[in-house]
Amino acid sequence: MLKNTLLFIFLAISVSVYGQRVRIDSTFYEGSEVLTESNSGYTSVEFCEVDRRGRKIGSCNRYSQNGQLLEVSFFEKEIQTGPYFLYSNEGIPELEGSFSNGKKNGVWVNFDDEGEPKEITVYSMDNEVSSRELEIIDPLEAKDSEGNPLVDSLPSFEGGQQGWLNHLKYTLRYPREAKRMGHQGDVFVKFVITREGYVIAPELVRSPARSLGYEAMRVVSLSPDWIPAKSRGQEVDTFLELRIAFALR
Repeated sequence: MLKNTLLFIFLAISVSVYGQRVRIDSTFYEGSEVLTESNSGYTSVEFCEVDRRGRKIGSCNRYSQNGQLLEVSFFEKEIQTGPYFLYSNEGIPELEGSFSNGKKNGVWVNFDDEGEPKEITVYSMDNEVSSRELEIIDPLEAKDSEGNPLVDSLPSFEGGQQGWLNHLKYTLRYPREAKRMGHQGDVFVKFVITREGYVIAPELVRSPARSLGYEAMRVVSLSPDWIPAKSRGQEVDTFLELRIAFALR
């Protein structure tokens, strides 16, 4: 149960057939919290949310000495749980996935040298593993010989608007650092919906504050499976773009 009452105001859901983009807008509020930081490492610096006993309880971000983000992870009482992101020294995505009670779980994504999603590996709770290469269609460029969009059915969230609101209600929380600094505004995240409906490869497009961007990416990563897009009757891997508006009371 959340310590603070969350009030979510849904602004709008708009689907633009032109360009084949989907944008989902939302706003949420939360009571104030206190941020505690801890530093560790020699060649890198780690900023983590911890409780009074010094246990990691939230986001934990590792940076190189020149300030480049290298790793983003999440914890519950020192146990790694939730999304995980790994970047190169140049800031290019290398690996992403999620942990459950300290173990790899769900969909993990490997990226190529240019930071594009290349392959997914699925880990089940009973240790079964399966992999395949991605064939992502860019809805902005994928056209047939007559110039018509190849994507004839856009991805949709299971449960529609109310389903998405429920996901926000039980998943989002206002980042402590953003609360302390008074940061608010719109965050744009681009991600992939695979042909299986998996949500993968969230990419921060624009954010008024780093912590708000991390939270938006976390929520996207924890999203339940979507209904995938279709091209000529077949499920396909496609990009989506999502907007979340953070506002303080």
